[in-house]
This record gives sequence, structure tokens and C-alpha cells, in this order.
Amino acid sequence: MNLRKALLKGTITFASVLALGSFVGSVSAEDMKLQDGEYTAVSNVDKYGWSLKHTIVVKDGKIESSSMDYVNDKGDKKSDDAQYNEKMKAASGVSGKEAMMKLDEALVKAQSAEVDVVTGATSTSKKFKLSATALLKAAAEGKTEEINIDELPLQDGEYMLETPADERGWMHVFKLVVKDGKITESNYDMKNAEGKLKTEDADYNKMMAEKSKVSFADAVKALNEDLVKKQSADVDVVSGATNTADAFKAYATELINAARLGNTETIKAELMAE
Repeated sequence: MNLRKALLKGTITFASVLALGSFVGSVSAEDMKLQDGEYTAVSNVDKYGWSLKHTIVVKDGKIESSSMDYVNDKGDKKSDDAQYNEKMKAASGVSGKEAMMKLDEALVKAQSAEVDVVTGATSTSKKFKLSATALLKAAAEGKTEEINIDELPLQDGEYMLETPADERGWMHVFKLVVKDGKITESNYDMKNAEGKLKTEDADYNKMMAEKSKVSFADAVKALNEDLVKKQSADVDVVSGATNTADAFKAYATELINAARLGNTETIKAELMAE
């Protein structure tokens, strides 16, 4: 049995996850009574062959230790991949190993999933906060089965995201609606201070269509429809609108993760280029 299969063996089922209840709002050891034990969260394998493995140990009702890493099917750890860590540190100022260590230490110190994002490791930090939140909820219920955070069922509700405005005055706005555990609506757009939507800006859409062979409105329509169809942020890139698609995927991922936790607070996301 390879490591991937071993990780998934015994992973908590959808029914068991539902028993944990909605993961709404901040989750901390102080807000709930944690049951002693070892709790582990995993993820699906990413396109590079890595899968998250995050384990916390609770003793005397407190988080005693946290260990986050990524592993491949050979059992290798990303924190031990010298080439990867050197490359990441050169590019962002922090290695993956350093970022994960900082996050682990922050969780134990804060006794809460609300840890600060590590500069230069935003994606890792967001994944950590998602897994930490799921683990603390599991610990509150004493459920020691492995949790696959990529398979948590979506909680019904409306999930919102917005960003600061870019240099042209446009901010990203995104709403997902989940009903009966399914994404029924995806509404991504950009708007300005006056509330005007970019999809309704005739001049801009005409200019983009002439330059890129697709208007912003048509690209956004295709992305929104594809997300509902696939029930996933892994939508097809629209030819001529790569930047728009990249922003859409990143923000959709954040909203879907919020829906997995049942957290309906509006997400204040970082600005990405459109």
C-alpha cells in the first residue's frame, strides 16, 4: 500500500464530519473543551504529488504539539526537500520548512487556529489554518479518525469575498451560494467605488474583446458556470483571460474552504491582478 492510500485509509467519512457540526467563526482551545489524543488531517494529492499531513497532540485539554508537513507517495517530506526549500526562500524570503515551523509554534502558543499568515508563505498559511480549524473541532468531539480537509462537505449558506481596489479603482467581489451541500450560485465580478460592475462596463469589455478575443463579461460568465458545473475551483482557463481565471481560481478556493468550515464572515482577501 502506498503512502497516499495509507493516508486515506480510515479517513473520516462525510457522515462523521457532519457530526462535527458547522465550523463557524474562530476556533480556539479556550472556546471549547478539547479531549486528549492525537488528531490528524490530510489532503488530496496536489499536481506536484504532495499531500498535506497535519497532526496535533492534545494533553490535559491543551494543544501540546503541532506538526504540519507535506508528504509524497515515497514518504518524503517537503520540509526535507533542500532544493525546494532553497528555491522558495530565494523567491519569497522564507522556506517551506521555516514557514511550517512558525505556524506550528504559533498554533501551540495561541491555542487557536487564528494564527498570523507567514509572510512569503500565504498559501501554506491558509492551508494550515484550514487544517488546524478542522483538527480543533475534531478534538472537541474526541474524533481521532483522520480528516481529509479536501473532502469536507460544504455547509449551506452564502459566502462572500472582497479585495481592496486596484490602481484603476476596481475591487474583486465574489459570492458563492451553497444549498443542500452543493454550490448553486457563483457570482464573481469586479466593481468600483460607485458600485458599477466591470461586466457591465461596455467600453472596457469592447476593448478587452478586441485585444484578447474575449470580453471580461464573457470570461466571467464562463468561469462562474464552470465552477457550478464542476463543484470545484479547478475550472478551465478561458483563452485570452488567463489573469482573470487565475484570480477567480484563487478566490474560489478561499470561498470553498470557508464553506467547508461553515464560516460565513466576509473574507477580506489580498488583491490579485485581473
